[in-house]
Formats: sequence, C-alpha cells, structure tokens
Amino acid sequence: MRKSLLALLTLSLALLSLLITPTMALNSGGSQIPIYLTSVYTSSILQGLGFSFNNSNNWVETNYISITINLPSSPPNSYQINNAYSIIAGLSPYPVSNINIFNNLLQAYVELFTSPPYTYPNEIGFVVSYGSTTFYSYTTLYSSFAGTQLTITISYTGNGFYVQFSDSNGFSHSVSVSSVNFVPYGALILGSLVPNGNYYYFPIGNMLPNASVNFSYTISSFTIQGNPATSVGMATISPQYGTPIYVSSTGWFKWVSGSPTLINPTAYTYTNLARIGGSMQISYTTSQLY
Repeated sequence: MRKSLLALLTLSLALLSLLITPTMALNSGGSQIPIYLTSVYTSSILQGLGFSFNNSNNWVETNYISITINLPSSPPNSYQINNAYSIIAGLSPYPVSNINIFNNLLQAYVELFTSPPYTYPNEIGFVVSYGSTTFYSYTTLYSSFAGTQLTITISYTGNGFYVQFSDSNGFSHSVSVSSVNFVPYGALILGSLVPNGNYYYFPIGNMLPNASVNFSYTISSFTIQGNPATSVGMATISPQYGTPIYVSSTGWFKWVSGSPTLINPTAYTYTNLARIGGSMQISYTTSQLY
C-alpha cells in the first residue's frame, strides 16, 4: 500500500444500481437513508469496501472512519516462508465513483507478519501514511495484541487528520498529520498484500505445498460519518482471480476466491451529519503456483 496502486486497479462495472436495505435499528432522531452499490473494481493486491455520502446527487464530505478488528489469537503459518497481510482504514479526496479513491488516501493500518514455525516470533506493525510518505511506523511482537480487538480511527480536522490506534487491553497511540490537508469524500476499509521489496509477502494462511490457503478477518464494527446526506454510495474491490502474484523471484500464487462481505449495514442522517455503521468480513482463498 505504500506504492501507487493505480496501475493495479481496473474498473469492472460502474454505476450498478443495487440497493442494499439497512437492517440494523436506527439511532433515535435519525432518518434512514439507502445504501447503493455504485461501483465494482478489481485489484491484484486489494479487497474491501469504499463509502461516500451523497446529498441529492452531489457527493459531500466524508470526514470520519473507525474500524474495530478482531485480531486472531494465533495467525497460522505452516508454510516455510514469511507471510504478511494488512488491514487498512482510510480517507480519500475522491468519492466511490472515481477509481482513484483506492489510489489516493490517507491511511492507517496494521500489518500482520507471521514466520515459519520454530523460527522467529510473529509481529504486528502500525503505520500511518499518504502516498510514499510515512508519518508513523512501529513494529512489535504480535503476542502483545493476540486475541484483542484493535480499533483504528481517522478524523478530518479541517487542518489535517488525527489518527488513533487503540485496543481492548489498554494500548493507545495517536498521530496528527498536518502536512496533508485535502477534503475527504470517501472512506475505505481494505485488506491488502504487504510489499516486500519488488515483490509481496505471501498472504497469511496455513499454507502447505500444493495446497490452498483459506483465511478471514472480522471487522466487528465500523462507523463512517460525513455531512448530511440523502443516500450512501458504496464501491467494492475484489482480487483478480487467477492472476499470478509474485512473492519472490521463484515463488508466486494466485487468488482463487475472496470478496468483502458487508454485514447488517445501517445508514441514517441527522441535521448536522450522516452516518453508516455495520460489520464486515475480509476473507480469501489462494493457491500456490510454481
């Protein structure tokens, strides 16, 4: 995610008018607004969802995102290489109708690193970045966060962005970014491969030679806020199935399946803001290639 993704993205379908009916109870005083799937994209390294608020056919500011990730107690890795995957929250100056929403974003994310059994301990990294500029990067032992709920929050302040990482065991760290100051029109929740030089790490999973990997991450809750709106636009991005992805000069894999699953979304508007909330699942199946 620290390099440009524009060349890795393709538009599969635009302006698909699929209405998603919110099913969770609305907060008192709010008016329910619909959620429309407006764009479907594919990528060699990404999957996830983007959201934008729309007011009478005009995209409006989307200025806050918070996601809570259920970190697995022990990410599996029976394959004799280092594996990694990242879970990302982001705000973008582009709405969901523009493919650049996935290419241009202020992002805060966790990188999960697993090592082959009996070699090195697993690690977790915390990163805040925009384009090629990294504002914060910290890596530590995964065991300190195993099995916890980790929350990532990004707020647009009008003069930049405020980012906070926190978990259910009392960990908390905040980062202020004042050198980046765009008005955000899109919010994103993504899963991504992690760069490894000119290649990528193999995605985390219980990989054995000539076998497939199945793994999933649960976003137990998310909240996205913006200006008052009459509807929410949503974009999905999914892996390009069957496309070889190189993880070293001699190793590669392909995506077999994988798509973000949105669970019980709800959207409503007040006089001073609009909000969407729910939960989601990021899962994938991969197969090793030689």
